[in-house]
Amino acid sequence: MRDREAGNDILCMRTPRFFTTKDYGYMYLNEYGISTSGLTFITFQVQACSDVHIALKSHMKEQPIEIALGGLRNTRSCIRLTPRGNCLVTNLGSVLDCKEYRSFTVYWGDRQILVEKGNTTAEKSNIFLSLPLNHNLHNVNVGISTGFGSSGRWIIEDIHCTRTTRISTTRKYRYRYLDEYGISTSGSNFISFQVQACSDAHIALKSQMKEQLIEIVIGGCRNKRSCIRLTPQGNCLATNRVAVLNCKEYRPFTVYWGNGKIVVRKGNTTARKSSIFLSLPLNYNLDDVNVGLSTGFGSSGRWIIEDTYC
Repeated sequence: MRDREAGNDILCMRTPRFFTTKDYGYMYLNEYGISTSGLTFITFQVQACSDVHIALKSHMKEQPIEIALGGLRNTRSCIRLTPRGNCLVTNLGSVLDCKEYRSFTVYWGDRQILVEKGNTTAEKSNIFLSLPLNHNLHNVNVGISTGFGSSGRWIIEDIHCTRTTRISTTRKYRYRYLDEYGISTSGSNFISFQVQACSDAHIALKSQMKEQLIEIVIGGCRNKRSCIRLTPQGNCLATNRVAVLNCKEYRPFTVYWGNGKIVVRKGNTTARKSSIFLSLPLNYNLDDVNVGLSTGFGSSGRWIIEDTYC
């Protein structure tokens, strides 16, 4: 029987604002805490005279796909397979305004790219750029830029909602997987959480590509040792001998499993100060990871999971 504390806390609706200069160069949204991994669209407003650029950078492709809005003094928009490459589809006409924000939605699902005027809730929106692809774009990171004499002001409609789920684990060593609680980490490469435990907080990273799960131990051996193992209760391949848990206080952590490595930080993704205290390189990437939680060996735990959903 699952032991779950009642209730979720949900916080929605962020509208981050950005300024891009007259110099052409992409700012990627994940650098500002906005993840589009697992999504297939983004909605934004932009105020610019001309030359608004959006980059769709997939982990599967070296070069991003580029969408130019209002290029050539706000007379032409187009989609390119590489930055500043040839335009494969073009729309002639002005779409930007120097003094007003204009709304757009960019889709990259179902092997196509679509650009609409308007947002996802607008009564009237129309597609003005469309490009079929021979592949799907996965785990897309979105970049924004102006340039060529034009600066821009942006409002990004971040449609993620932040939900905090509370879970209790017992003194018995046994993993509870987050998908059982409606929390999917498939398509993501990190998880942030808080845990209150005296010792022995365990995190399992179970990939569909690997039979064995990877285990992270936080505050093992009576809160004297943390480590990363390639198998449950196996040998420690990366170790840190510092007390990191507290019996009476929640402590925040973030676990990453992207770019062929595992990284464990104290703090969450929005913390001004966070420090890596465990890191292990891998010779492969972990895909479609399901995360498990456990305490045990005489210690129980209370967890607060910070996840996002649409």
